[in-house]
Amino acid sequence: MTRQTARKLFHLAHADLVKLRIFATIVRLRGLSAAAEELGVSLPTVSRALADLELRIGMPLCRRGRSGFALTQEGAELATATSELLDGVSRFETEVNRVSRVHRGSLRIGIIDNVISDSDFRISRALKAINARFPGIYPEVLMLQQSTIEDAVRNRTIDLGITADPMFFQSLTYDEIFAEQSSFYVAAGDQRLINGEPLSHLPYIRRRHKAYSFQNVEQRYDLQPGATADGLEAAAIIVGAGLGIALLPENYVEQMISMSLRKVEQEGTPLRVQFYAVTRTTAPAAPVVTQMVKILSNPELTEASAA
Repeated sequence: MTRQTARKLFHLAHADLVKLRIFATIVRLRGLSAAAEELGVSLPTVSRALADLELRIGMPLCRRGRSGFALTQEGAELATATSELLDGVSRFETEVNRVSRVHRGSLRIGIIDNVISDSDFRISRALKAINARFPGIYPEVLMLQQSTIEDAVRNRTIDLGITADPMFFQSLTYDEIFAEQSSFYVAAGDQRLINGEPLSHLPYIRRRHKAYSFQNVEQRYDLQPGATADGLEAAAIIVGAGLGIALLPENYVEQMISMSLRKVEQEGTPLRVQFYAVTRTTAPAAPVVTQMVKILSNPELTEASAA
């Protein structure tokens, strides 16, 4: 880098903002591959954006290779500045929309696997109400892992997260929206456990991504994993094949009648899992986000009464 180049002042352009959002995602997820997966783009796209940003700024921001991902000292400082910048941009956008009384742009919602199994389809109804009141809003619904949703809210990757068993960070606000009841299920034709044998006699279908409250039940009954499923639907498929027992939401099973699953009654079930709407506390929420939480928290609200 020449001394003349180093003396040039940096002026932020729109393209820079796009690359900085990608950089913030890389930092949060500690890697380019994870960032590409969450952003829904290819790894070369993320790698190119990072390389362009480093060239634009004139310094390396991170090291990546066999030793893993690590920020340089300059990268760590820029990561903090990037977080502050994106915070300010979000506040500015919210304020512009409030002053102009024109609501447009994206409503980014992050949810965990199969939240739609909630029996009253609360999220779908809430989106319908939001569309009626804010027709200029463009919804984006992202399927995220349980462990990443709160970080995604804190880092402004999403505007609203829907999750169970949260960490309750001080910088976030949590509103109870609905609870899900889960019970043990086996294939209808599976005759095991009919005579009251312990649950541990049957292979347990473990969910890779699940509510933390499941762990207490798994330990209580000394359940022995016989298979692993990436999500709710995958677990139901394995149970339906007669390969073991799993904790599944009752309303989900009721909707999947064709799978012919049988509930196994046990003390301590159904397990109640509380879901929360998660938003940022540190900055005023956009009106559309506030209204979405209001509708999710009050199922009796309709398009007409949500105003």
